[in-house]
Amino acid sequence: MKIDIDKVTRNFLFGDLLLFGGWGLLSPLMPVFVVEHITGASIVTVGMLSAIYWTVRSLTQVPVALMIDKKKGEKDDFYVLITGILMVSASAFWLNFITNVNQLFVYQAFYALGMSFYAAAWSGIFSHHINKERSALYWSLDNTTIGIATAISAAIGGVLVQTYGFHIVFNFIGIFSLASAAVITMTADIIHIHRTKEGQALADHSPKTITQ
Repeated sequence: MKIDIDKVTRNFLFGDLLLFGGWGLLSPLMPVFVVEHITGASIVTVGMLSAIYWTVRSLTQVPVALMIDKKKGEKDDFYVLITGILMVSASAFWLNFITNVNQLFVYQAFYALGMSFYAAAWSGIFSHHINKERSALYWSLDNTTIGIATAISAAIGGVLVQTYGFHIVFNFIGIFSLASAAVITMTADIIHIHRTKEGQALADHSPKTITQ
């Protein structure tokens, strides 16, 4: 079966692979880091982190999507997307300096906001460029890309933490996130200036690996 993928679609899939592959290094190990390395943290803290993440993201993603849908073209979507990735990348490096629970909670809210920007803008642009007759296939390709990247990186992350500690993993995540931004930036020259009169529906982009 032939799958026609243009430059935008290809780069966005690769960007997702880098971003979620990077965060996959940490996702299954985050509770260990919290309980063992953060002063005053407990299993309750881990649950609170998840609550903070999904509360912030749930309250901000729709407003972000509405904001970028108000303007024609994809220029604003693109800037919001890159801002989100840079926030997520900064979150990874920030983990190197967190020592207590309050700092951890602030970090988590910031990270969730970055992911909110990323998910809303990524979905909008990606949905404009896929083959509309095969939309299910293209969204499945993205989910598969994320799943494979996360599976591989989870195993590698365990080895890295066991051998070198958490800090090298945080730095790798930040670097992979920046690489994702670089790959997506390569599509800036062909992002649509105007949407069609009918507009484009904003598809939901909900990677299964977004945790913490």
